[in-house]
Amino acid sequence: TLTTQGDVLYRDGSGEARLAKGTASQVLTMNSGATAPEWGTLSSDVVRISSTLASDATSVTLDNFSADYKIYKYLMRMEYTSSQPGKPRMRVRQSSADKTDSEYYFTYGGNQYNTSNSASNGQAAGASAADRFDLTAWNVEGANHQKDAIIWIYHPQLSSATQHPYIHFTTWGHSPSSEWQSVQGFGWYNNSNAWDGIKFYNADGVSAKWTILQYGYKHA
Repeated sequence: TLTTQGDVLYRDGSGEARLAKGTASQVLTMNSGATAPEWGTLSSDVVRISSTLASDATSVTLDNFSADYKIYKYLMRMEYTSSQPGKPRMRVRQSSADKTDSEYYFTYGGNQYNTSNSASNGQAAGASAADRFDLTAWNVEGANHQKDAIIWIYHPQLSSATQHPYIHFTTWGHSPSSEWQSVQGFGWYNNSNAWDGIKFYNADGVSAKWTILQYGYKHA
């Protein structure tokens, strides 16, 4: 009954039957009548698009927005390899170029916890007409400390004079001053063109080890 390496044996309505092997990455499913197995392609409304690991880099560029996904999520860690203070930032990319004009509008608020005196201090901050998105209110002070982030980008390929893609972010991290810091914010880039991608970078060209997972969310 079986003729080829990878074939699967199953029972049909009368006896033994052969299911020919599938192709690479296919999964075994049941047919629509639930009477026999068949090969199919695994589908998901949430897909990991890319995984980036970059050591001692000042920036990471991801030019991979597509019409397949309306919402993107990034899980990111920056481990600082320089003794110079760092602050993560983000720019929009259009036509394979960073947008550096003063059309970034964002606001954020944060809290800082100091373990030396067990005090929690709130801080609110905002910016407009900036040339980038700031993803935190505080520097990460020096090497061997990290900043983590969850970043959502909504409808980056929207092209409209009245509606814009926008971002929502949460960042947190630890500084050598025994302080834990957390910031939440949102913002948008004020032009009517779709985004091709984004660039993450550090203020003042500070190097870091970047770990970035990018996910896309489909939309009916």
